Amino acid sequence: MNSTTQKIASGASAALLLAGMGAAAAQGAVSAPAFADEATVPTADQQQAAAAPCRVCQKAVQGLFTFNQSSLTPTAQLRDNFARASKYLCGGEGAPMASIENPGLWEVAVSGNVDNAFSATMDELAEEGSAQLVMGCTCAGNPVDGAASGNADVLGVRIAYIAALAQPSDSVNTIVFTSDDGSSVALPFNYVLQRFSLLAYSVNGEPVGNSMGGSNQLWMGSTAANYYLKNVVEISFEERQTPPPTPGTAEAGDAYENVPNISIGEGGAL
Repeated sequence: MNSTTQKIASGASAALLLAGMGAAAAQGAVSAPAFADEATVPTADQQQAAAAPCRVCQKAVQGLFTFNQSSLTPTAQLRDNFARASKYLCGGEGAPMASIENPGLWEVAVSGNVDNAFSATMDELAEEGSAQLVMGCTCAGNPVDGAASGNADVLGVRIAYIAALAQPSDSVNTIVFTSDDGSSVALPFNYVLQRFSLLAYSVNGEPVGNSMGGSNQLWMGSTAANYYLKNVVEISFEERQTPPPTPGTAEAGDAYENVPNISIGEGGAL
């Protein structure tokens, strides 16, 4: 659209210039201005460009331009670009995809500074705590037009639902997700609650293991995929003197440009 507008404007300017020259000719001959020096004389390329016909013929451009981000990245492409990536790039390697026969029986322990510590299987949590949304997944180091980016239809248990069951203390400022391989991700508690955050068990209508690997995976709106921990076995609510840095900031060391930059809040609102 910018290119079209510029060419139309250029054509209009040329028309006004010709009209002005015609008016001057009607009033009397006007001598051509003398160039102050040879440096101001147009080059051959400039003269050729000035003589080229305008490529836009219509005087006005009309129409409707729309776009959306509802298209989904195929499951096989997600598997190739994310499940086989380094665990340091995209959220923990965890168990191999084929090793988990029944991910619904995967058990998650909820602990920490809470009134109600408990353990539950993914099936039990999903009965009342599930939500579904098309979400973006992008590795923080993904270059422009890189392959490590995609959209997926994600179904999982809301972290806000788990927090409501646990009833954390008002002093809690940190939430820690721990994987079965011992790796963990610590995040500011409010940061997680302010985003559409899921412990996903299904991607594109298939078990998460078919695309991302593992039995479950943490997904968060407007957050780089290196925080997307797989095979979460424990969620702990903590009070820390110094909370972990906010993802996407210089303090966190991952202030990259190519991350989803529209935050999806609880309930799916932008």
